Amino acid sequence: MLYEVAFHLRIPVYKLLEEMSYEEYSKWILYFEQRPLDWRDDLRFATILAALGDKRKPAQMFHSLNVIINPPNRDSSAQNIKSLKASSLFAKMMSAKGGEKLSILDEL
Repeated sequence: MLYEVAFHLRIPVYKLLEEMSYEEYSKWILYFEQRPLDWRDDLRFATILAALGDKRKPAQMFHSLNVIINPPNRDSSAQNIKSLKASSLFAKMMSAKGGEKLSILDEL
């Protein structure tokens, strides 16, 4: 995924590694999960197929459109983060060197 993020942001990987923080990188990954790459191309092609007589819905044809039209349940994501924070593993992660960077979970 590192190379895909660099490719779509049009920056070299070495520059991404040197200049982008982990927090920003993880937010880009989350963004690309919510807005899959090339979903606009898929929508355009689904429109062409519909004009040619295809009766399927765009979300049935392309996974990228399914994610946009029917977004994943955010409540379950919040619940997963809440259960992670309650675990003993999370407590060990927080006490490890750099554990304070896990505060990004508060923003999700």
